Amino acid sequence: MHICTHALMHLLCFFLNRFRFRSRILEMNINKFGIYAVFSAIALIALFRNPSVIGAADTPSLIDSRNLQNTVFTPLLQSEIEPGKNLVYCASFQAAWNEFIDTVIHEPVLVEGDSLPVRMLNKKFGGNNVIPEELFIAAAGFEEAGIIERIRVMFKDKFRLEAPPGNLNPGAPGDILVYAYLRREFSFKIEFENLPGLVLFNNDSPVRAFGIQRFTFDEPHQGLAAQVEIFDFKNDNDFIIRLKSLSLEDELILAKIKPLPTLLETVNQAFLRISANPYPTGLFEGETVRIPKFDFDISSYFTEFMGRSLLNREFYGRPLNRMIQVVRFKLNEKGALFSAETVRGEDQPLTLETVPRKLIFNSPFLVLIKKKKCQQPYFAMWIENTELMLK
Repeated sequence: MHICTHALMHLLCFFLNRFRFRSRILEMNINKFGIYAVFSAIALIALFRNPSVIGAADTPSLIDSRNLQNTVFTPLLQSEIEPGKNLVYCASFQAAWNEFIDTVIHEPVLVEGDSLPVRMLNKKFGGNNVIPEELFIAAAGFEEAGIIERIRVMFKDKFRLEAPPGNLNPGAPGDILVYAYLRREFSFKIEFENLPGLVLFNNDSPVRAFGIQRFTFDEPHQGLAAQVEIFDFKNDNDFIIRLKSLSLEDELILAKIKPLPTLLETVNQAFLRISANPYPTGLFEGETVRIPKFDFDISSYFTEFMGRSLLNREFYGRPLNRMIQVVRFKLNEKGALFSAETVRGEDQPLTLETVPRKLIFNSPFLVLIKKKKCQQPYFAMWIENTELMLK
């Protein structure tokens, strides 16, 4: 009996070690991404990993956006860029608002006081139509009508995951639940180089980075170069790149450009420059790519709405107590190692007249994730400081 028990324990340890990282990644995906409130919007954005080769890293602690000094979360792409402040936008909140209008209020939302953000959200700019359908769930309804169970069924059908019970706590009868969930995972075909301490952002403290330290036409750089497309390079402080992942539907764009007054104008400027230069170039001998790493899990509270009461007739006087969006964003060098043949970069030798380009994101830049055939992102982040970067 003792021998059998001992053997069973060894077998159990083998399976636990074999599948430990998969269970932790599952926990990371579902544990913290569903907040029940009068309004709840959840976004899991750009988790770059491949479960077959990358061990599960610790998930960062959930941070209250109100404790951040230099970062603003916005539900509106039209928001103004404040000097010195990061600005983060995700379309999932607009999608949740759209569901609130379409399935609960059945008319534009009216609140006490003159609220420009509410009027802009009522226009339904973006939201459901800019997010790939297979990545997205949105639902709205009353507690007594079974909205929580409906969301759990939607989760199971679309993501083959049970909705985490701790994220959808039962509320009082008459409570409204508006729920949006966006789950996006990217993988790079080949892992970029880890470049610790090689980006000095805004001439401040160094931040952790990934990319290509110095490109050569030797392996594995040939495969890495196929993952970097360069658009409209003007100089080392003015250029746009696209990082190619295994996704066939989405694009990840980084633009080191001068900002315009609003995030929307800055996004459109980047898209116009890409459209005007539809044929990207590759890397040449001796060139470098350095991108700061991000890994954050932040609960953002839209205080500009909180405390206002509804003026719609059937819901008159009901307060908008909590309007929350959780944004989980991770960007680093990790990706899948595939055996498939990679596309070569441009095999053009560096001439004496060519100065190697330095594609280093060491000053303010734009991060965009969008559907390939859409001219509006479902995630946009203007970076002015290091508050969200890995140090």
